[in-house]
Amino acid sequence: MNVPVEEQPTPAVESEGAAAPEDMRHRRARQLLVLALVAAVLCALVFLVMVHTTAGQEADVDAIEGRAADRQRVQEATGNLLQTVSISSIIIIGGACVVVALVRRIPLVAIGVVAVIGGANVTTQVLKAELSRPDLVPNPVFAGNSYPSGHTTVAISLAVAMVLVAPAVSRGIVALFGTGYAALVGAGTVTAGWHYPSDPVGAYLVTFAWGAAIAAAILSLRGRARSRHRRLDDAPFVGPAFAVVGVGLLALTFIAIVATTIALHSGRLDAVDVTRVYGLSLLAIVGSVTLLVSAMLFCMRGVRLERPEHFHHAAA
Repeated sequence: MNVPVEEQPTPAVESEGAAAPEDMRHRRARQLLVLALVAAVLCALVFLVMVHTTAGQEADVDAIEGRAADRQRVQEATGNLLQTVSISSIIIIGGACVVVALVRRIPLVAIGVVAVIGGANVTTQVLKAELSRPDLVPNPVFAGNSYPSGHTTVAISLAVAMVLVAPAVSRGIVALFGTGYAALVGAGTVTAGWHYPSDPVGAYLVTFAWGAAIAAAILSLRGRARSRHRRLDDAPFVGPAFAVVGVGLLALTFIAIVATTIALHSGRLDAVDVTRVYGLSLLAIVGSVTLLVSAMLFCMRGVRLERPEHFHHAAA
């Protein structure tokens, strides 16, 4: 009489324990889709504000004019950095990410890596070719559209690919190094005079729209959430640290932009130092990429993109 009574609750408890991770997995996938949509919308807004308004174009031009063009060492270092971004880097690093995914037996992630790198870079090239830049300010630095930055897209797409293939325990550390490289490349395109500051920001947004959408698809098809009975270390400190740095830099940039706008509208053009505008543009670039990375890490916390584990329960 006692045996059937003891056996009945056991499956119910196990099914409830399995439902919680599944709910988390689907919730994270929805969050990633929202992030992808937000990034796509912001990409369009940045283009409209910075490229199709006089104030936006003036800020971009002032930043280019205030860069350290007369510092030979800075320009040489920047040029050397930007030379690391090429078709070869896509093949080598992107190929390595695919190989790692295949070695880890997650072919869906390997496909996702190709989709993120290919989709982001093709989208950037299409946008650069199809979008137009109106002549709203005298003496623009570039003739025609330069939004988004191709070099920056390559750098950040490789960083996102590495985050996708990295185990959850090292995801934050991989993101730290990848973001640092992508931030340097984005800032370098402005320092070298190749792009306006809005261009690398647009590249980040394009790439994270792709990266978050692909991560959501992988998670929906094959990802898994951590078990309630087994701890999964997601390097929890890294994500919040990214968020704090990103928000802080963007807040500082926003305050400075408001002060500059007030100075412009009050006719105090002499109060606007183009060197400071250049410095603020670099803060905006670094702040935007760190905030986007923190958002993606937040949406991926507690989940893995590996194949689900199948548990076999022996009959008593």
